[in-house]
Amino acid sequence: MSMSSSSSIHTTPSAIDHGGGTPITAIHQDIIQSHILNRLDGRTLASTRCASSQLLSLSNDDYLWKDICNSTWLSTTDPRVADAISAFSTGHRSFYSDAFPAVGRHCQSKKTIQQLVLDLDTSELISAVDIYFDGELIYSKVLVTETLSAWFLNTPFRVELLDTKETVATPLNIGSEGFAYISQVEERLRVSWILIDPVKKRAINVASQKAVEARRHWLTEDAQLRYATVVAAGGDGGLVQCGIVVTCGGNYGGEVRVREVIMQVEDMEGKIMTGMDSLRILVAAMEGRRLRRDSKIEKDSYEMFLKMKARCRERKQRREKGLDVVFVATGISIFFGIMIFFSKVLVTETLSAWFLNTPFRVELLDTKETVATPLNIGSEGFAYISQVEERLRVSWILIDPVKKRAINVASQKAVEARRHWLTEDAQLRYATVVAAGGDGGLVQCGIVVTCGGNYGGEVRVREVIMQVEDMEGKIMTGMDSLRILVAAMEGRRLRRDSKIEKDSYEMFLKMKARCRERKQRREKGLDVVFVATGISIFFGIMIFFLSRLRSYYLG
Repeated sequence: MSMSSSSSIHTTPSAIDHGGGTPITAIHQDIIQSHILNRLDGRTLASTRCASSQLLSLSNDDYLWKDICNSTWLSTTDPRVADAISAFSTGHRSFYSDAFPAVGRHCQSKKTIQQLVLDLDTSELISAVDIYFDGELIYSKVLVTETLSAWFLNTPFRVELLDTKETVATPLNIGSEGFAYISQVEERLRVSWILIDPVKKRAINVASQKAVEARRHWLTEDAQLRYATVVAAGGDGGLVQCGIVVTCGGNYGGEVRVREVIMQVEDMEGKIMTGMDSLRILVAAMEGRRLRRDSKIEKDSYEMFLKMKARCRERKQRREKGLDVVFVATGISIFFGIMIFFSKVLVTETLSAWFLNTPFRVELLDTKETVATPLNIGSEGFAYISQVEERLRVSWILIDPVKKRAINVASQKAVEARRHWLTEDAQLRYATVVAAGGDGGLVQCGIVVTCGGNYGGEVRVREVIMQVEDMEGKIMTGMDSLRILVAAMEGRRLRRDSKIEKDSYEMFLKMKARCRERKQRREKGLDVVFVATGISIFFGIMIFFLSRLRSYYLG
């Protein structure tokens, strides 16, 4: 290697070796970079950056960190992963500082999680997965998960690494000891599952350093290993575990094969969380603090999660035992509420052909019936709309007496308030967004309340309508609405949060706008097809008649 260089080396007072040895600054930077720094691992290279300003500059070389990332995780050599890492603030060094340390169990602040809104710009998550046995790589793969579809947002978040009937061989054989191989797999198998957000330019390794749990499946008798990271769910959601479940098995005398690798996010009730909730938690974890990896701490965190999960299950059982008392108290409260405040009960017959095949629309008030409010329209004019939005609340509970289930389709607060373009009345919408099922996307069960009055007079509720609307803006028929509402009654319940309800409605409006744009593009394309078809038919007819005329005159 040539030692000639036009740059001079400056010795700083902090770099002087008072022991009489050769200071580090006396060594040429090419030698340091090509013969010393490229032999260090990630931890040592990060520590070297703190030694001097010269080493800090040399250690920031992205090629050094790229080699470390590629040697640590082979999946980072995939072009999709490499392109995502290149967009990070400091390239591979930023990626390594995100992916190598463990994730802190607690977020930076509750406010950070509670104010975190699902970012629709996060269009995909990249999974870079590597599996090791005795430190040797046996499998590597990159998966891309699309995160904007209604199917992803409203179904349990579950990513399967291996294809159907695909398995991964290991050097371990099942001997005469039988199930004793499970402890060997637990000790020797390692998994790395790095999730990358290419939009936010952050990454997180959701797999623990070692398996936090190993057990035998009760039915197949395969080994099931769990590599889990416990993180905060945000708000009052407690903890969740981002778990990698690896299933291994084989025949007697044969080799142990990895048969299934699944990544999922599970709450303290044991439920697999939806894509929307999982994405919110994972994005918050990416933004959170990092800790030094310690397999014992990770296992202790998982055992603490299991204890809290058991307590949650006990509380749920006690709560279910006390439901009878709650139902009685609720019934008494509803009775007195009816006596004191305005309330109304409607019964809708759902078996007629008229109900099943016409738009589902339930009107609460009779013709010319209005409801007075304590609010007056003053000199501010339309400023009363904001007051109505803040002070008016609606509860619309649908009850299925056959299935013995109920659902409140009104949001806690108005998710939208606007002035009607013709009557200039206030229109407030109390909407709940639910899944339509299948590939139907999302629908909103909306309560539209119309309020108005004369100048100087009181504000009166003039119209209250409940209807179910799809992403194309159409009021759904009774049959489709009944199917969606019954499915929603059977679904899981969440803690009421007006901000989350409003965010869900705004997400629905964005998806509705995209659906409208796609429809417009499709209609424009159909117009072109129809015009081209018409022209083709016209010229075809003209050619036909001209050929007949030609044959007629020419005999």
